[in-house]
Amino acid sequence: MKTLCTALLLLVAAPLCAQTTLDDYRAAVAGYSRQLKVAAAQVDAAAQTLGQARTGRLPRLAADGSFSLSARHHDGVERWTFSLLPQIVQTLYGGGAVRASVHSAEAGYDIALCDEEFSQLEVRYAADYAYWSLSAAELYAEAMRQYVAIIRSLKQVVDRRFAEGLIARGDVLMIDARLSEAEFELVSVEQRREVAQHNFNVLCGEEATRGVRLAQGIRDSLPMPRRVEAAQLPSDRADYAAAQLRTEQAQAAVEAARASYNPQLSVGVGGLVAARHAQPHGPHVA
Repeated sequence: MKTLCTALLLLVAAPLCAQTTLDDYRAAVAGYSRQLKVAAAQVDAAAQTLGQARTGRLPRLAADGSFSLSARHHDGVERWTFSLLPQIVQTLYGGGAVRASVHSAEAGYDIALCDEEFSQLEVRYAADYAYWSLSAAELYAEAMRQYVAIIRSLKQVVDRRFAEGLIARGDVLMIDARLSEAEFELVSVEQRREVAQHNFNVLCGEEATRGVRLAQGIRDSLPMPRRVEAAQLPSDRADYAAAQLRTEQAQAAVEAARASYNPQLSVGVGGLVAARHAQPHGPHVA
């Protein structure tokens, strides 16, 4: 009777919780994941660094100026002078520093993209693991509930047969021990199911005790792994591609360090603007 009431309550409460598909759960986890947000921010930062490195190929505006003021006046000598020399300078050859900087920034941007892709794979794996773990925990808990119900039904039969004097006391003690073990295992399984449910909810940013109904089960919806050739594995791993790009970035850093020892060639166009002020001539009083 108690089992029937529990089943009826579950059937009544079931429509209150919407079923969660694996794709919906993946999207919820990805939207809540701080790891993916950090990876996206790193991609934006790498893009800005790349844009900054590319500006080294553009001409630059430079200006030199001077200003002098004489504290004492002397006849025939200007009181103050001012000069300004604006220039537009284009670097024709900077020893390879600009090229190496751009190459390093491009490698850094590609590394950020690979890290973001790898983070997406990790988050998706975590979502899949939490989803199927909860499905397995629920199926195991349901199986244990049925097992405990079977043992309790068997105990009723044994108790009645013992009361009728058809079986010995040892059989009663044996079924009591089996029922106690089953109930203890059921408590442990229910705890593991609650932990799986908490992990499921926390991963997508929901309250840990929120009720969950899965639209897919591990026994009928879990895709089987596909066989992949060993030579194809490195190309499918974003972290491996990022490691290769870091090697290229290190080589670009070496080239940038060598560039400071190479000759440099720049051309520029500028003009001189000068002004001076002379004290007007007149009587001078010492």
